[in-house]
Amino acid sequence: MLRSLVGSEMCIRDRYQRRVRGASTKPMATTESEQPKLSTQQLVRNQVEYYLSSKNLASDTYLVGKMDSNMWVPVSVICSFKMIQSLIGTDEDALLDCIKESTTVVLDAPNRRIRPHFKNERNTVMLREVPQDTPQAEIRALFGVHAEHIANIRPEIGDNWYVNFEDEEQAMAALELLQFGGVTFNGQSVRARIKSENLVRSFIASQQATDNSSSTLTEIGGPGPSTSGTVSYTHLTLPTKRIV
Repeated sequence: MLRSLVGSEMCIRDRYQRRVRGASTKPMATTESEQPKLSTQQLVRNQVEYYLSSKNLASDTYLVGKMDSNMWVPVSVICSFKMIQSLIGTDEDALLDCIKESTTVVLDAPNRRIRPHFKNERNTVMLREVPQDTPQAEIRALFGVHAEHIANIRPEIGDNWYVNFEDEEQAMAALELLQFGGVTFNGQSVRARIKSENLVRSFIASQQATDNSSSTLTEIGGPGPSTSGTVSYTHLTLPTKRIV
């Protein structure tokens, strides 16, 4: 009887020790404090790269309005954004130092200005044989649910239209709808294709299109103060949507 009890006790002790050894080999859960943290320089660079991304510029009319015809924007403008100020204050030299290693932002340190790194964007759908006097609302309606991702619409010579989307993925989805979704214009299938377009040319063309259509536009809920309740801008075509 004693031998049986001793044997049972040893078995229980062995099982317990195996459980303890097994638990000790399991990796400890990583707490949030142990997660690798980005440096202030990395956080600033990431934020600036977001500001100057094609996706943000498609809707950030305030920042676009601060750019010149080649999309240069003063560093002082970027330093005025609350997110940047929360990281480095308004120190322009610190901001220049943070973004000097960026591969998506071009830095002109002597003139204290920056701009996006230009590249060909495949985010433009070209419509052919659509009269230039067609209302933009009808052009937008052709794209159905994809219309909410349109950044800019403008007519071109020869009854062509260029429709810029937020990114290439949205443009390709919209093109697929036109080609295979049974979309028609005046009873005819819509002729469309993707057009590679330089970001600078797209930016300038959109500015010119706005100039031709209206001398002043009203931005509702814009970032600047206004005593009359509205702010008049030139060159603005889209609602402001920027996280600062």
